[in-house]
Amino acid sequence: MLRTVADANRRLRPSSHPRGDRDRGGVGRDGELLTRGWSVDEAAGERLAEARRRLATYWGDPILIRGERYEFGRCSCLVAGDFDGIAAWTAAGPKTAELVAINAFTSRRGVGTALLTALAVRLRPGFGRLRLGTTNDDLDALRFYQRRGFRLDAIRPGAVAEARRLKPSIPELGDYGIPIRDEIDLVLDL
Repeated sequence: MLRTVADANRRLRPSSHPRGDRDRGGVGRDGELLTRGWSVDEAAGERLAEARRRLATYWGDPILIRGERYEFGRCSCLVAGDFDGIAAWTAAGPKTAELVAINAFTSRRGVGTALLTALAVRLRPGFGRLRLGTTNDDLDALRFYQRRGFRLDAIRPGAVAEARRLKPSIPELGDYGIPIRDEIDLVLDL
């Protein structure tokens, strides 16, 4: 069981990060979690409203995962820096949290890793695993999550066709010109 921010960083850090092992995290003066040089806090009040608005603008609202609708207005959010990244999550059952969306608006600077690290630390006391869904075309996401300790949990062939009936804005083609057809679940044991 991981007990500290440093342990979480080691578990979630890719093995060949350009910044090496320098910044393993800690707690800032105001109690916010510091990870990989990023200040990550649980959004509240106006900051929470703004995080939800930005995610809804980027992704559309609601998000469909496994045929379930997840509305950002019902999600908790972590924010890195000055909205350099946002992670939205919600409880999805006993001991399972669902990562509904994660965006690193500042790319390739450790924002996504900082958000996942902070989320794992935040969830660990009440949850046993973090689950997320992605699609078959998102090779970058599949690489990102697996390098940070997630494992494949389920593949639902053809599931995107049903989601597209409920949310017609889902495109036919995704990253690298790959047809978007299947949903893939990944999980991280906390």
